Amino acid sequence: MIDLPDLLSFFASSLKQVNPTLTSKGSCDTERSSQTFNLLTLMVDTLTVIANKLLNSDPQQTELYFLEFGLSDLVEVMVSNTFKLNEMAVLLYCFVQ
Repeated sequence: MIDLPDLLSFFASSLKQVNPTLTSKGSCDTERSSQTFNLLTLMVDTLTVIANKLLNSDPQQTELYFLEFGLSDLVEVMVSNTFKLNEMAVLLYCFVQ
């Protein structure tokens, strides 16, 4: 839980810099690697999983840490790029119950 502010800062800076239309495709010949994945969506999904696990273990502390250390950075990402608005709204709903 102590590392949550650093994690939120890392994700906020990454979310600011990622192109919302950029996709990734695997390099193998399997069925899953032939699919393309939006990098912004993958990052949001990863942070959503982390948020859900933290909220299950300590909901009050997670919510307070998010409101104190992560909210301003995510709102800044939402304001600066409207293409990322929907994904950032998902994170807000995920962290704040």
